[in-house]
Amino acid sequence: MRMRKFPRLHLGPDSLVRSVSLLGLALAACGTPVVSPSDDAAADTTTSRPDIVSQPDVVSQPDVVSQPDVVSQPDVISQPDVVSQPDVVEVMDAAPDALPDATMDAQPDALPDALPDSRPDALPDSRPDALPDALPDALPDSRPDSTPDATPDSSPDATADAGVIVGPNACGFSIGTPRMAGGVAQSCTANEVAVGVAISVEGRGVPNAINLACATVDAMGAPMGAVRWTGGAPGAAFQQRLCAAGSVLTGFTGASGDIVDRISASCRPARWDRSAMRVSLASVGAASGTAYDRECLPGGAISSLTPQIADYFGAAVIHQLIATCRTDSYTRTGVTIGGVGGSSPTPFTVSCPAGQYAVGVQATADGRGFANRAGLVCAPYSAGVFGATSTTIAGAPTAQCPVGSMAVGLYARPGEITDRIGAVCQPVAGGASTDSAAVPSAGMLGRQESPCPAGYAVVGITGSTVTYFGASVLGRIEAVCGPLRCM
Repeated sequence: MRMRKFPRLHLGPDSLVRSVSLLGLALAACGTPVVSPSDDAAADTTTSRPDIVSQPDVVSQPDVVSQPDVVSQPDVISQPDVVSQPDVVEVMDAAPDALPDATMDAQPDALPDALPDSRPDALPDSRPDALPDALPDALPDSRPDSTPDATPDSSPDATADAGVIVGPNACGFSIGTPRMAGGVAQSCTANEVAVGVAISVEGRGVPNAINLACATVDAMGAPMGAVRWTGGAPGAAFQQRLCAAGSVLTGFTGASGDIVDRISASCRPARWDRSAMRVSLASVGAASGTAYDRECLPGGAISSLTPQIADYFGAAVIHQLIATCRTDSYTRTGVTIGGVGGSSPTPFTVSCPAGQYAVGVQATADGRGFANRAGLVCAPYSAGVFGATSTTIAGAPTAQCPVGSMAVGLYARPGEITDRIGAVCQPVAGGASTDSAAVPSAGMLGRQESPCPAGYAVVGITGSTVTYFGASVLGRIEAVCGPLRCM
């Protein structure tokens, strides 16, 4: 019988077992006997075949073929923690934070540092060097310099005076550099105040003459009537700069160096304090020089000008301008403070002698220890020197300011009535204010203050006494403040 040929197969261990079993079945089907060396062997072969042919545990291979844990790979393929990459997406969220930090934050820091530092340094340095007062014919009359000139109270001089009772500008100031002694003063009369100027320039645009305008003042210190020019009516070569009605000439801004390069007049309302708006008029002069800002103290106005004129590289110009300020004797009052109890108020006023300022307070007490009368310790002041003190209530307890200080306000320790009063003191040369002791010694511990405006000092007390449980005691009070005057 001819044998069939079967293709050669490459089988694994399990497949080999199945192949051998199938081969035996095929031979049996063809009638080929299976030779057994012995009956035991045949019996072994016969008994073993059911295990080989059926192979329930091998052929079905439920754990191997289906491989539920290996083939589906739920933990590997889905990879919820790795493939979905929730943390990778968060990296994208972090990128916007990085970008603003790198761009937004860095640029603002760089821009302000570059712009403010470079521009201010360049302008002031270049103007004095590039235009050293000798540059020709460059300046029109309308050169406004409005940006620097129109900024009120921003200069170092104005800021410094704010904390100084009597500063360098109290009775006057100067601009420019002195080249000669003397000069011809142009002055307003005793009942006048300056309200403007007229300025002329030479060929290079530098001021070479100035004329002061004055006007009479009313009882409140406000200018009125026609303008009087101290140097005669200005000619066509002069540019007139006059303050608005009701305002007075208080100072100048502009630029100077060896000479007065540029002048802009400053005006404020009459009887002004630092809350009043300053108006700078259009400037006249050259673009050279270093910026300046000079002004009388609050309440003051210019009363005279002395220009010093001398040659500068072949032409006469103003080297220095000297101004004198004046103040009037009008007063202002602080806020009303003190107790609100009692009945039948009776007004009173206490004042220092004319030309003197308070350097302390006084108070007397009734038999119950309640303050029933207020007074002042006063002293004349001129050119940084205090004169001898005097009091408005002889023999009354006093509380004085430190030496070199004057009262710039009052404070009270009130309950239902004003139990005690004291002075708010400030050094005339500048510095922090302090409280004097309070008199009389008994009373409540609360504190209320009646301050004077900047540039003013206490010259009086006004208020009322009230009836309190059958006796007269101190009720409400307020400070009466006067401007510091040139004497």
